[in-house]
Amino acid sequence: MNNGTHLSFQARYNRMVLKLVSAGWKKLFVLERQMKKKIFIQEFEAREDDICVVTYMRSGTTLVQMMLYQLLTDGNMNFNHLSDISPLLEDAINAPQQLQQLPSPRIFKTHGDYKYFRRKSNARIVYVVRNGMDVASSIFHYHKNYDNPDLNWDKFLTNNFMDRLSWFKYVEDWLENKNRLNVCYLKYEDVTDNMRATIEKLAAFMKITPTEATIQRVMERCSFGFMKEHELKFGRKTDQHFIRKGKSNTGQFEFSEAQRTRFIELYNKHLERFNLGYDFSVNTNQGLKLA
Repeated sequence: MNNGTHLSFQARYNRMVLKLVSAGWKKLFVLERQMKKKIFIQEFEAREDDICVVTYMRSGTTLVQMMLYQLLTDGNMNFNHLSDISPLLEDAINAPQQLQQLPSPRIFKTHGDYKYFRRKSNARIVYVVRNGMDVASSIFHYHKNYDNPDLNWDKFLTNNFMDRLSWFKYVEDWLENKNRLNVCYLKYEDVTDNMRATIEKLAAFMKITPTEATIQRVMERCSFGFMKEHELKFGRKTDQHFIRKGKSNTGQFEFSEAQRTRFIELYNKHLERFNLGYDFSVNTNQGLKLA
């Protein structure tokens, strides 16, 4: 996100397309999409009261969006879909005017890499981290249930999670926060296990003082039961399997011993220094302390 634009979006896009050709036409489409997202987020004009929920996918994005919406509004459920009031930032590439029409404070979500935010940003960012084994399991079952019933766990884990280091590097960059962005860090497990404390932390970050009635409403409407009951307001508009379990520390049971060993090696290399408190060698999940 940026306070000013030196080159127009189209000028930067055209210049970078020329570089993509050298990567080979087979990869051009994917690289082009990534490039457009990066430029769009970097050049997006953030308002001072904007809030952006950032996560690796299947890490509690929707739950935290709902918390923020309930905290910052009267909490009505008159919207057709959460994306109408809290859109995915990247989805606005082809219709940026829709973002301008949203009332302040705007609540966005993104799965964008940290490097997309390398320029100075006005936005307040809420970053949510989740147990990586649970993330891998949740992504796998989501795609298997929704659009790829033949998806193989071993191939998925190797090709999309281990070899490419996507989750490990993504989390590492956001926890490092080299550019000192204004970030409130949350742990998914704390959000679900101690919702009231999470609500109070978010309220302090946004410098608001919710009433007890508001806190109770947020807790009720962000409960697993309530969100499951209203599932079509939160998942893909044709998706009835978006909210799957809402449980933590179950993904490790999908991992073979070899996969667990490899996961722990990568975790120790990229994330151990942050003292997140996850213990993947036993069936426990210890606390994560983030400022």
